[in-house]
Amino acid sequence: MGRRLLIIDNEPHICESLKDRLEAMGYTVLVAHDGRTGLALMALEAKRAPIRGVLLDVEMPIMNGMEVLRELRSQHETVPVLMMSAGADHAVLRQAVRMGAKTYFLKPFDGNQFRRLCEEFFPLNEDDL
Repeated sequence: MGRRLLIIDNEPHICESLKDRLEAMGYTVLVAHDGRTGLALMALEAKRAPIRGVLLDVEMPIMNGMEVLRELRSQHETVPVLMMSAGADHAVLRQAVRMGAKTYFLKPFDGNQFRRLCEEFFPLNEDDL
């Protein structure tokens, strides 16, 4: 079982695409289609096998990515978070980084850039295999 990551995005096709790429890279991936479900998964999985990284969309209904990020930082402050967006203002994305996200990327994403970001912020090592 590889390093466990969580994707929180309300667009199922984006989640499936990211999940397929991440699993091909050796990660174990969980998916939540809204912020509340994502936070609940983080809490539940923390008791079993912790999630080691989060890919979080900015624009979602129910609870937007900035609200989810705020909760993640208060409850799981050391878990790296990568923000993603198809249309958010760059100022919002920079604010997310100031709030504790490691960085952000834009959708549609470049496959090589995505791989580099994951390798940098969610490194796989012998303890994860």
